[in-house]
Amino acid sequence: MARKTKERNRYLLKAFCSQGLSYFFNTKGIPVLLKQISCATGLSETYLSRVFKAIIGIPFREISKRSKLFKAFLLILYTDIPFERVAKECGYSSTNNFNRSFKKAFGIHMIDLRNHRFSKKGLIFGGAVQV
Repeated sequence: MARKTKERNRYLLKAFCSQGLSYFFNTKGIPVLLKQISCATGLSETYLSRVFKAIIGIPFREISKRSKLFKAFLLILYTDIPFERVAKECGYSSTNNFNRSFKKAFGIHMIDLRNHRFSKKGLIFGGAVQV
């Protein structure tokens, strides 16, 4: 009996986690807080954070950060939007923090990505060329 309950609870947690991720990715690029997902799923922030880490393998904060940086990467690569505006649109209040996070995540400065979008061999990433 306890085994069935455990399996059912795990199934429900995956469903709530899935619902939370769905909410997260359907906000059309607007930064989402764990608090908002908590309200949408009905789970506490602390519990939801543990569930995300247990099921997905990385903390919610990291998921949020990666999605913001991925959005920034695409905006820098495919548009001419000023860096300050890209930082704001991706939920960063400080351009300096944004610059550091971007460089750490992708191994290339934003200006370099924008100035040298494409080389003859392919897109330049942190000194290496990805074809």
